[in-house]
Amino acid sequence: MSKIIKLITIIIWLIFFLILLLAIQDYRTLQLHKQELVTPIITYVKGTILDEEQKEFIQNINPFGVLLDGNNIASERQLKQLIKELKSLFPERKLYIAIDQEGGQVDRLKKIYDQDKLLKAAIYYGKLAEINLEQAKDEIYQDAKYTAKILAELGFDINFAPMVDLAFFRQNLNLNSSNNGFAATQERSYSAKVEIVVALASVFIQAMEEQGIISVAKHMPGLGRAFVDTHDNAAIIDAKYSDLLAQDFLAFKQIARQIKIGMVGHGTYKMLDDQPASFSQIIIADIIRKEIGFEGLLISDALNMEAVANYKLEERVIKSLESGIDIVIPNYISRKVSVRAIKAIKQDTLYQFNQKLEKLGY
Repeated sequence: MSKIIKLITIIIWLIFFLILLLAIQDYRTLQLHKQELVTPIITYVKGTILDEEQKEFIQNINPFGVLLDGNNIASERQLKQLIKELKSLFPERKLYIAIDQEGGQVDRLKKIYDQDKLLKAAIYYGKLAEINLEQAKDEIYQDAKYTAKILAELGFDINFAPMVDLAFFRQNLNLNSSNNGFAATQERSYSAKVEIVVALASVFIQAMEEQGIISVAKHMPGLGRAFVDTHDNAAIIDAKYSDLLAQDFLAFKQIARQIKIGMVGHGTYKMLDDQPASFSQIIIADIIRKEIGFEGLLISDALNMEAVANYKLEERVIKSLESGIDIVIPNYISRKVSVRAIKAIKQDTLYQFNQKLEKLGY
């Protein structure tokens, strides 16, 4: 009996030491010396209150910005306070606070504001534009201006909108299909017509900028031909290059000089590269930079999506940055994994990114 007790005691001690070793390993993993250079990452916050642990983490990683969503919003007063505290972490520079406020189903402010007065779903303006383009432009301008005014008053700097993807499949869309993610994506697009998308997106961006909000045009170089939602699956776009040039790429090309930030999607353009756009030097250099002519900052779509899930997070971060994307969004990944990803960023990449920020006036 005594032997069994001794054996159990030894096992318990071994388990204890194993747990202790794992805890030390986790602690070392999470140890991150304060990064003096701005890190090319947009991070996130858990909950509606910024605790000391989160403050220290954000100060240490020194990110370009923070993306807030519905989980961070409880009231107008609370949201203003959260943003104020975030910005106070970096008194010597601007920390950019971002939000996804497209309108319609992607409405992070609906908890605290009357949705009727905010931006409506993109499909609403697109359908109106088919009947009366000028009226559609006027309505989206007024709605975007009102929404941007609220965003500015709250303390936001960036809005991840508008979507410039073309809604190629809306006519045949079955909203009751099993592919609801795809259906939702089509609802977030203005139209299948380049001229309507460009007109509405251009007015949207203008209204946002008049209130001091930077728009992010997405998803470069165009996800309108994808049959799936990149949140859930790999999106293979099998289209002729000539068709992409004449429609998908053209929509972004026509507003390229108006936008300061573009978001690169995770679509894979089979005729050009076997890698998703967010990992593709061909797409970034030859299509987005050269063909579309975009010279501003490029942000990756969220790197926790299934479309890019074949790699570890730190590999996704490095592949995106090496492809030519300026800023990545790891998004809602455990802090331990996030730290590994940040530590994987090369020092040369940090220097180049900070030089670009200075050149572009950030």
